[in-house]
Amino acid sequence: MQEYGLKHIETLAKYFYNKSNLSCEVKKHQLQAEWGKFKFDLLEWKKVVPKDVVDGKCPTVTTTTWTLHHILKQPSYRHFYPLLSNLAECRLSIPISNAWPERGASALKRIKTRLRSRLQNDMLQALMQVSINGPPLHSEQCKELVRDSVQLWLKQKKRRILPKKGASTNHRGSVSEQVEMADVGVQVETVEADQNEASANEMALEDEDEAAAAALKLTDQSDDSDWDFHFDSDTD
Repeated sequence: MQEYGLKHIETLAKYFYNKSNLSCEVKKHQLQAEWGKFKFDLLEWKKVVPKDVVDGKCPTVTTTTWTLHHILKQPSYRHFYPLLSNLAECRLSIPISNAWPERGASALKRIKTRLRSRLQNDMLQALMQVSINGPPLHSEQCKELVRDSVQLWLKQKKRRILPKKGASTNHRGSVSEQVEMADVGVQVETVEADQNEASANEMALEDEDEAAAAALKLTDQSDDSDWDFHFDSDTD
C-alpha cells in the first residue's frame, strides 16, 4: 500500500513540473505527499462507490472515472488535494482519441464560412457550444431552448413583423415594378426616335445631292458606256 502508484506519480510530476527551479521541485514533493494521503481516502471511498460501477455493469463509467469526478465534486478535496485536482481535470478534459478535435474543426468550418468571416469570437464560441454540446434535434429540450432563445431575442428591441406568405405585394414592390416597366418603355421609345432621325438625315443628304447635280447640269452617269481606245502601231 505504501508503494502503490508511486512510480506513476513520479512520471506525472516529471511531465507537468519539468523545469529546473525551486517551485517545480516543491510541487513534485507536494504531489507525492498528496498522493500518500489520498491513498487512505480511497479505502473509505470503496463504501460509497455504486455497485454497478464496481461490478462493471456500467459501460460508460469506470471506477477510475467515478473517482476523478468525485474529487472534483467535493470542494474540500480541492483544498486538501490541489495538485491532484488539477491532474483530475486534465485527465477528464483530454480526449482519448482525436475524434473530438476533428469534430470541433468540422464544426468550425461549417459555422465560420467565407460569408461569415467577420464573425466575432464570442458569437463563434456560443455557436460552437450549441453545435457540439447542444441537445439533439427535434427533442423536447431542443424545442424549449429554441423557444427561450426567440423570446429573449424579441425582448431585446422592437422587431419589424414580416408579412405572412401569400400576402399581397406592398407599395414599395408595386412602385419598383412600375419603375422597371417605365424604364423599358423609355428605352423602346428612344430606339425608335434614333431610327427615325437616321432615316431623315439620309433623305436630306439625297435631296442635297440632287440639287447640286441640277445646278452643275450633270447628267446621270450611272450607266457607264464602254470607251474604245485605238492605238496606232505606226505612230510614235
